[in-house]
Amino acid sequence: MRLSPLLSALALAVCAAGTLAQNPEPPELVAKRNEHEAAVKQATAPITAHYEKMLRDLKDAYLKEGNADAAKAVTAEILTLASGAKDATDRLSGIKKTINGVGIVSATYRDVKRKHTFDITVRVRQLFESGAESLMMNTQEAAGGKDPSLGRAKETLLVYTVDGERKELIIPEGRVLNFKEDLK
Repeated sequence: MRLSPLLSALALAVCAAGTLAQNPEPPELVAKRNEHEAAVKQATAPITAHYEKMLRDLKDAYLKEGNADAAKAVTAEILTLASGAKDATDRLSGIKKTINGVGIVSATYRDVKRKHTFDITVRVRQLFESGAESLMMNTQEAAGGKDPSLGRAKETLLVYTVDGERKELIIPEGRVLNFKEDLK
């Protein structure tokens, strides 16, 4: 395990000395670096994913309580996790794909007054990333028939990024979300 960090440090030292500009990196070095980076990513992914899940659960709990300020603080922590990534706005926010600079961070279908919630992020993200033009924001289509609070008015809190800038949109129940027109 110590060999890979040592190779990485050696590569950085050689790069700093400027010799790599004159001599291309050996393919074996590139392969070992890629192998190391993949192993680190694989090893830390479950830990980071678990922490993010705990944060999302905490955020949902705050939303259920109606504590929007605390939920925003947790959202900021989720986005802070991403700051060390190559694509800081996307890594731990769950965004797997952006289209024209837009990515879906989260979508929460919720009771307007009681703040009972249902996470519809996966559904909204899948439709967006598959190229769908729009989605009816209602219990049947957006939430797959799951209603967080029967007989009560609902809305969807959509958190997304545009060219790395975090934005929020509240969509009333029954309104059509047009991905191209509404996410700017």
